[in-house]
Amino acid sequence: MKKHRKTSRSKFEAGQLASDAAFWVSVSLLVVVPLVFSRWVNAIYALPKFAVLLTGSSVLVLLLIRTALKPSRNEMWGRIVKSRYAKSVCLYFVAIAISTIFGVASLVSLFGSNSNFMGLIARLCFLVCFISLIASIGASEKRLLTTLWAMALAGGLVAAYACSQFFGLDFFVPASVYTFNSDGAKIVRVGSSIGHADHLGNFLLYTTPLSLGLAFASRGGARLVASVATLLSIAAIVCSGTRGAWLGIIVGIGAMALLEFKVETAKRILINKRQLTRVIAVACVLLAAAMLIAFSPSSRSIIERAKLMMTEGASSSGRLLLWRDSIKMIPRFAIVGCGPEGFRKAFPVYKSEQLAQLSPRANNESPHNAYLETAISYGLPGAAVYVLIIASALAFMLRARRHARSQSWRIITTGLLASFLAVLSHNVFIFDQISTGLYFFALLAVAFALPEIAGQSASQDKDGHPIRTAPASARRQPESGNKASPLWRRVGVTAPACVLVVAAAWYSIGLLKVEMAYTELFNPSRPPDYQAILSQEERITNNPLPTGAYDFLYARALNLFAQQISNPASSAARFAARGSDLGAIRTEALRLAISHTEKSLAHTNTPDWNYSFLASLALVTGETEKLRWAAAEAVKWDPGNYYARWLMAEAYIACGEREQAKREAETALKLYPPSPEAASALARATGQISADDVAGIMARARNTRLNVKRSAEELIEIARQFSEAGKLQKARTKLFVAIGRAGGRCANCHRELAIVYERMGRYSDAITEWGSFSQESPDPASAEQARARTAELQARMAKP
Repeated sequence: MKKHRKTSRSKFEAGQLASDAAFWVSVSLLVVVPLVFSRWVNAIYALPKFAVLLTGSSVLVLLLIRTALKPSRNEMWGRIVKSRYAKSVCLYFVAIAISTIFGVASLVSLFGSNSNFMGLIARLCFLVCFISLIASIGASEKRLLTTLWAMALAGGLVAAYACSQFFGLDFFVPASVYTFNSDGAKIVRVGSSIGHADHLGNFLLYTTPLSLGLAFASRGGARLVASVATLLSIAAIVCSGTRGAWLGIIVGIGAMALLEFKVETAKRILINKRQLTRVIAVACVLLAAAMLIAFSPSSRSIIERAKLMMTEGASSSGRLLLWRDSIKMIPRFAIVGCGPEGFRKAFPVYKSEQLAQLSPRANNESPHNAYLETAISYGLPGAAVYVLIIASALAFMLRARRHARSQSWRIITTGLLASFLAVLSHNVFIFDQISTGLYFFALLAVAFALPEIAGQSASQDKDGHPIRTAPASARRQPESGNKASPLWRRVGVTAPACVLVVAAAWYSIGLLKVEMAYTELFNPSRPPDYQAILSQEERITNNPLPTGAYDFLYARALNLFAQQISNPASSAARFAARGSDLGAIRTEALRLAISHTEKSLAHTNTPDWNYSFLASLALVTGETEKLRWAAAEAVKWDPGNYYARWLMAEAYIACGEREQAKREAETALKLYPPSPEAASALARATGQISADDVAGIMARARNTRLNVKRSAEELIEIARQFSEAGKLQKARTKLFVAIGRAGGRCANCHRELAIVYERMGRYSDAITEWGSFSQESPDPASAEQARARTAELQARMAKP
């Protein structure tokens, strides 16, 4: 009998060890995933996070299975299985799986693209982490607090790195990665370890109000740590220049203030000298940080982004146009959706000419609205479940706050609620990446555990029964009626889980090796060598990702090498010329690039890019039939791509169909007026230049493209497009340049500038510009129009 008890105890303790391990692996993922990145791979930020997430989640599957097989854990698993909330989350992933099967790019939707890795596999990892956190936290207050502190500290570390980037202290990546040119000035938009400023802002919204809640609920050193994390996070959000995140943090902090900081609280702080001193100290720190940021050379980016936020609002970067065009997709994908990462493939045919002119060669990978993306990617049923999950999580948090057993738990719950509201606000302008997607489901898991833990008394629940936290359960003997699962069942269930762990590790390592090999091709310390590129072919193209994405990348590397050796003065040409025929090497490299591009076409979610690239290669090699076929496919996939239109014009010219070539070249110029390629094609189609002059014209165009001075009329047209798209500040800048470029009278410049000022709400400036328009325009009707507009604006200004 004694031996039997010992065996039962060891089996029970094994189950508890599995639960403990699952908890710590889950918490480790919450810390490591947002922080990990590597310059040794091409996808610097996405792939390392995906590799860690996939490997860690596969380990969690094994640990969760081991936990579920123990009789002592059946009660906990039963609670999860019976929960409508957990069922709703699982139903959401069912909708994602269905959209993956029936979507527009099933393989990419399953594995993810090689730039984001946000396919079904990554999203299933989120589900595993969600279940693991619920199962391992259970009713343990200590574990819930540990999870919250892990999220807050991860946010603080990410924010600290972002702040160091803002002040020019970055020891990991060059500043050029997050520095951009805007109207001749350098704009810094830090991305920290998240990668992009927009996603950095979104990630920090998950942790900033939470950190603030923990700071108020803690004492001593813990309060100091949480306070520093909060201040760093707010500073990082400001430095990121992400206007949606600015709105989100205002919503989050505002929600906390509305729920917690009443008039009585303010009076109590003013009376209590110690608390008043702390408030003054925090205010001084915030003021010092604001002054430090203001005097930094990088502060220009914040000022410019703030100006655009005031003038452009939601229309920034063509957001409203993108949303308008994306909504057109809903009827087609209302039932099952286009699948994860399928938007990039499905969207171009819905893109309007106006949006195409704003981004002539680029296409959006998302509608930049999490709710709209859900409806398009997973169908309206998936969107409905998504909204239900959000509403349920909010209800859990509100219930936990209402029944909180202490002031500390109430303010922690308020911080969680404020974080969630901040994220939901910013999600109107953003979409999830790996770090933010993981934290979204972590927050959902915390919301599930919160009411039971925050609403219980210190030692009893509402019915007066003792609380069984995880440590207490570990000491409790199993009941005699519970029997362990048979050995054959345990082996049969855990063996596939072990295989899954091995497969996940193999897949992650394989992807990392491929990306490291590809990155090595562009090592600046080594001159380009064709034999070295060929030696990497098998390592790059024989990879675990079956979508053909790396064939396309390898083809682009070959094309780049061919371009380099075309210039006799380049180091690549000098290196390759040692005993070799450069022409033969170039031809071989281009034909190999065509071969790999064709392999990439089967499952790509960027067919417009792939076909355009194939057509450009065929143009260089003189393969007319392939050029015409590939260009026609590129136009079919993206009618608004000027580059595809230009290639189609080149195909028609090669076939002698000048009228069709003229039409395509004119379309390309309409989409992108500064295009020298389209201008050359149009000139040749109309017989203005001969084919022998093409090479020289194209070379001069490429060399002088950045220095071309547009005429005043061209600038006015560009400004009008910016104005119609809501980019008022950019339109204003273009019109100022146009006035200077005109060198004299420019009535249309002042007219368009007046319209821009009206849209900005600067009526006084608009009246001045209408006056200039009236003086410079010789048309009497123009003077009448100016007087009418001036009178209307004066009436608006007179209104209180």
